Amino acid sequence: MPVRHIGERAFSGNKSVHLLTLPEGLETIQDYAFASCNALRFVDCPDTVRSIGAHAFERGFQGESFDWSAGLETIGESAFQNTALSHDLILPYGLKTIGDSAFEGIRWASVEIPETIEHIGQHAFANSYIEYVALDAWEMLDIADNAFENCSSLEDMDLPWDSSLENLRTYEAFMAPQAPDCTVWINN
Repeated sequence: MPVRHIGERAFSGNKSVHLLTLPEGLETIQDYAFASCNALRFVDCPDTVRSIGAHAFERGFQGESFDWSAGLETIGESAFQNTALSHDLILPYGLKTIGDSAFEGIRWASVEIPETIEHIGQHAFANSYIEYVALDAWEMLDIADNAFENCSSLEDMDLPWDSSLENLRTYEAFMAPQAPDCTVWINN
């Protein structure tokens, strides 16, 4: 019988897990499943994972590689709060929802958000060390007013090549109080 869910707090606080290869057929990583697993460096999610629960990897992933599920649709509240990765955060095509504080306080060089995104929650990337964001969403989406609050290192945000000038101005006004040194560009 295949494993369909990793239960709530299943491995929370485990200090000996370094490499995590999740089984094919897994659909859900529940709340706090791998929270505070400080030794966790490599995660491989199968394409069957649809949802990552609240606080699932919070303060636990400080790694080198996180292989995202191509089937991922939802990242829950604070799922990756205060985590780090040694390279870019490229979220998978098909992702629809990024929950409140999902990536708050992260230390990742850049973030790429796919065009399939529909909602970015309160403080989703707030207080984070991010230098660059590529937002591939075509229109102004349902994004919280404080999604990038206090991202003082954020320098550039790229919008899709076919964004309107009005859309550019809307994002410039949106980003100004959150990341004052951020320049919003239309990527061509």
